[in-house]
Amino acid sequence: MSIFDRIGTLKERLDDRLGRRFGNCAVCGKPTRSHRVGSRLQCHTCREADDYPVATDGGRDIRERVETFVANHPDVGAMQVLAQLDLAPDQRELVKDIVDESRDQDDSSEPVPRFEVPVGEQCCITGCHNRRLYPHDNSLCAECWDGEPPETEPVTVDDDLLAEAQAVAGDPGPEREDPPDPVLPPERFQDESDDEDDASSVDADNLLAAAMGDDLPTKEPSEEGSIPSTTSTGPSLAMPTSALPLGQLDAMAPAERRRAARKRGLEWPTTDEARDRLFETIAEVMREGDERVVDAPTSLGKTYTVASTRWGARDEITGDNQVVHLLATRDARDEAVEVAEEDGGEHFVLEARHEACPVAAGDHDPHPESDDDREVITTEGEAASEWLAHKCDAKGIPFSAAHRYLEDHNDQGAELPCSHDGECPAIQQWEDLREGDHPLVIATHNFAHVPGLRMGTNLVFDEEPDFVQDLTTDRVRDAVAAYLQAIDAPVTSWEAFVQLSRGDSWGDDAGQEREALKHMLDAAPDREWYFEEPRAHVMAPALARAIFHAEERSNGRRVGKTPYEPPRLDAHAHDDEGWNRSWVTIVLDDQNDVQTVRATPDLNLCRSVIGLDAHPALPKWQANTVPHMQRTQVLDPEERRLWRRYERGLRVVQVGTATRPLTKGEYFDDRGFRAIASQLRGTYGERFRTAITAKSVEDRVASIMNEAGVHDPKTMHYGEEKSRNDFADEPIGLVEGVIDPGDDHVVNLLAELDLDAKPERSEGECEHCEGEGCRKCLGTGQQRAHGRGFTGEDADTAREILASVRENHVAQAAGRYARNPDDPDSTATVYVRTDAMPTGFADVQTPGVVWTFGQKQDRIVEELREAAEPLSARVLADRAECSKEHVRQTMRRFEDEDGDHDVQVFESVGEHGATLYAATGLPNSGVVDVGSPTEAYGSIYTWGLAIRDPNPIETDDDQPDGPASAETRTFWEPLGGVDPGGTGG
Repeated sequence: MSIFDRIGTLKERLDDRLGRRFGNCAVCGKPTRSHRVGSRLQCHTCREADDYPVATDGGRDIRERVETFVANHPDVGAMQVLAQLDLAPDQRELVKDIVDESRDQDDSSEPVPRFEVPVGEQCCITGCHNRRLYPHDNSLCAECWDGEPPETEPVTVDDDLLAEAQAVAGDPGPEREDPPDPVLPPERFQDESDDEDDASSVDADNLLAAAMGDDLPTKEPSEEGSIPSTTSTGPSLAMPTSALPLGQLDAMAPAERRRAARKRGLEWPTTDEARDRLFETIAEVMREGDERVVDAPTSLGKTYTVASTRWGARDEITGDNQVVHLLATRDARDEAVEVAEEDGGEHFVLEARHEACPVAAGDHDPHPESDDDREVITTEGEAASEWLAHKCDAKGIPFSAAHRYLEDHNDQGAELPCSHDGECPAIQQWEDLREGDHPLVIATHNFAHVPGLRMGTNLVFDEEPDFVQDLTTDRVRDAVAAYLQAIDAPVTSWEAFVQLSRGDSWGDDAGQEREALKHMLDAAPDREWYFEEPRAHVMAPALARAIFHAEERSNGRRVGKTPYEPPRLDAHAHDDEGWNRSWVTIVLDDQNDVQTVRATPDLNLCRSVIGLDAHPALPKWQANTVPHMQRTQVLDPEERRLWRRYERGLRVVQVGTATRPLTKGEYFDDRGFRAIASQLRGTYGERFRTAITAKSVEDRVASIMNEAGVHDPKTMHYGEEKSRNDFADEPIGLVEGVIDPGDDHVVNLLAELDLDAKPERSEGECEHCEGEGCRKCLGTGQQRAHGRGFTGEDADTAREILASVRENHVAQAAGRYARNPDDPDSTATVYVRTDAMPTGFADVQTPGVVWTFGQKQDRIVEELREAAEPLSARVLADRAECSKEHVRQTMRRFEDEDGDHDVQVFESVGEHGATLYAATGLPNSGVVDVGSPTEAYGSIYTWGLAIRDPNPIETDDDQPDGPASAETRTFWEPLGGVDPGGTGG
């Protein structure tokens, strides 16, 4: 570098330290630190040249500016040119023609770059085209650095976390973080729009609300006070800027998008290619007889792949064994059956008792109002269907055993109507399965307990199974006490049994009783006991053994696990060891209350075990299948995210930064949800009509949507969203809040897996026990720390368990939209009003509900909206019954908002020079900022510019000092300038 270049560089650094702005030249588009001409930046070259004057309106000047900018940015889109050069909307066609001409002139598929180093990666010094040292826009190159570039120490990170982070924000290079910028002064990073009025105090109530995951409460200002300003969420965690040019890719046609991406070494599979990889992954696990969860994004076709494959012709994969496809719900099973009937091969469907047996379905229950000749079946005066449901559901008795008992003990002494033509269909289906040749069996998850479906088969769980039993502490106590009495145990009460099992009794007699009880727990009552004893349960013997042998685990939990063989169901059953085995696990707290009872079928006799899940949580899969279950991915994080965006057409918008737990519904933000529902309805009209939320607030959500103009809204709640296609064709969706399982759910599963992690605690005393230790604080006497953190050796697993309920349910809910990647018109934008999402799942983040109105503001807005002409602050204050200052500050607040809700202000045009205000689409409940997706290609929504050009209100000629001509302003909101990156799918 010459001495003159060095002097120029030092001068530019001095200019920067003096506060001069940095940006792109308004003429050529290159990065510049040079002089400002009017309101625009120009580099030295363009400032001194007469060929490129800065133009403000049409003509040859704008064409030259656009041509110069496009030449330096060959992949730029028309909307981005408009934003970067600050052109008026009416120049869009001119810009589009110039962009098209520029691309038509390039006959090759690989355009020749203008510089050896792309503009976006060049040194920030004007005229220097060397590669910058660091990814951020203000980085120098090695040659321009003053002295030797600083060195940073390499940091060792987990490979999986590194891959996830690189997919979210691009590969930032070997450095852990960027070094301090030696050029820019500190004030360069300050927000110039900050105002002293933005500061607001945060009291204890606000902190509590924030800790619970809710927004800070909106306070009604006093008459003489000021309106609280918009609450800023502040910067999120520091993350490197995405290296992927997603903003540009969004605005391109599919073919052009792939070509542009390849130039940057960026590729993603087509839907057909991704589905081929999905099948190969499933086939490999099955071929090798392995046990793995296949991690594939929603809508890729996991269910379709298994149900449509002709497994009978794939012996090299199946080992000439059955494939058993188990789904979470009957609706999901029926969809798989439809696929198998249309595209698959030979298959067999197993039905539930009330589907196959008319007696269990209630077809033969007594109906006094019916006068037909139906045959009625009861037992001990109880309807047959109700009796069967109680025996099977409340006592755990297999349906086949209950059905046979009913045949012999019904009040009518008759043959059951379902057996007139042979065996009951619900029982006969097992004989049909055994005698036929069925390569594929389709059923629901509960059929995994049937031993014939596990013996040497290829078992496929579609979605994560859950074998937790619905047994309360009282129910377990009753069943165990009844069992102890039935076997004549030395102790027959729950309290004495638990005390003896824990070794709390003293003396030789206690030791002898304990040893005697240990051997007696292998005994089983006779068959009649299960039917005739009201407190009986088929798992009572196993529960007693598990409790007796329970051992201490973390967080004051005791865990017992034991094998047991329940009454057998199908005709395959025989007495070989392990044939009909399941595993019963019970988790007790320090008060001997039952926390969890899990009955997991023994899958060790399966040839292979395959899980299908879009967001698998390994700890839960391991608890419900086999302890050594592992995960295998179909797409890497970057491919997965790009496939979702550009092949499937699903965009996810995070609204706000609050978590919003809604498990019990007490933290539901009624006013905030009303504001956002009104905003979405006003923006999208009838295209917005669906929402997914927690069951506790589902009815309230539907009611508010109806009040906002969504007639007959369709809703879904967490827990029923998996494998559902109800919203597959909906273009706009809203996901409200999240369900939080609480700490008990996490620590119970940690204890079950014999892991050690504890909820993070603060130094304050527990508010429930005043530091003495209780169930709420897990005996620590300390208050739960704000947030949902965990400490200990297995804290990461604890967070994964928590995410399996919160983040994974949210991702599954958003995945209910845009379910047909084969159809380019099947796209959707889903607004998610919680920050509990998998890392990088959101494509865009928006502030959401910025401001909800108080009572006085409601009145002011209502009066202004209903007014036929502009009103002064005094008139508004009289009508709304508040102070004039309150009106002024409310109007000033609207002026400060950058959305579509601003009022129009006419200064000095009213009586005595008063300022008049007029409504131009004020919202009903509050100000909401959810961005503005605009169509750039086809029906794919991309994030571009929100253009607002409000029409002026006509003023009367006799108004004093009125403006000669009402000029309107156009607001440009760059909503997609920085892409946050991500991996979700």
